[in-house]
Formats: sequence, structure tokens, C-alpha cells
Amino acid sequence: EAHSSGEMLAAFLSYAKSGDVAPKEVNLSSLINELGQFFTEAGEKENVKVSYSSDSALQSVLADESSLRHAITNLMWNAVQAVSQAGGGNVELKGAAKGGLIEISVEDDGPGIPKEKREKIFEAFYTTKEKGAGLGLAVAKKAAQSHGGKLELDDTQEGCLFVLSFPLKESK
Repeated sequence: EAHSSGEMLAAFLSYAKSGDVAPKEVNLSSLINELGQFFTEAGEKENVKVSYSSDSALQSVLADESSLRHAITNLMWNAVQAVSQAGGGNVELKGAAKGGLIEISVEDDGPGIPKEKREKIFEAFYTTKEKGAGLGLAVAKKAAQSHGGKLELDDTQEGCLFVLSFPLKESK
């Protein structure tokens, strides 16, 4: 219970300060590779195959690394947990520069999110999990908005595809 309470408190504090950003030069490609490696190892224990890739154009961008790390981590944990609970499958993390935007996508082939729940999933404290604070997607959405972007759930045949996008500002 103490561990669970600690996780909930950390999630709440992350949400509370997630609107504050301090943009600086970030190697977003390295961040995606680092998180991809971490979740590859974490996924192996859960029968989840994780793949990841990023464009070299993301090596020097202006962004707040901490808020993006929290956002990507939240999206990846959700995907790995959903796929694991479904008995295993695939999760893919991608970073790309497209038409003046940075797009970070997390796609899984898990059970997906029912249409009737999709409107609420980005609300703070809304959760579909037995244990959870309901802040992961709210934190990720706030991180996207604080970078002048958005977080969307795109339709897929099965599973989920979350796309976090914001304007590309290259570091000089």
C-alpha cells in the first residue's frame, strides 16, 4: 500500500507541475532510443515485443526533456500493460519530423479503448484500471499542450495509436 500510495503521489505531483516547461536543446532521438531500450527489457518479462525508431532530424530540438520523458513513459507503460494483460503482443515507439512538426507515436495491438470511454481518457483522475491514479494520459496531454501541440488517439484496426505532436523548433 505504501508503494502504491507513493506512485500515486508521484503521478499527482507530475501532473501538478506538468504545465511548466523549460525548453533547451534536447537530443530527442537519444531519449526515444533510451526509453525504447528500457521498455524492450521491461516488455520481455510481460510477453510484449517492443520496437522503436526515430529520425536523425530529432537530434537537436528545443523542448523540455523532463516533460516529454514523463509523457512518453506514461504512454509506453499504458501500452505495455494493455498488451501484457491481453496475453502479449507488440508495442511500437516512433519519433519523426513531419512537415514542421515532431510526432511521437506509441502504437500497440492490445485490446484498444472502447468508443464510449475515449472522450474521458484524457481527463485527470479518470482511469479504467483497478490500480491507477488516472493521470498518465492527462500528464502526456499537458506536456504536448505546453509545447504548443496536442495528444490524440487515432483509430486503428485493433489496439491503440497515440500521437503526441508539437511544432519542430531546431536548436541552432
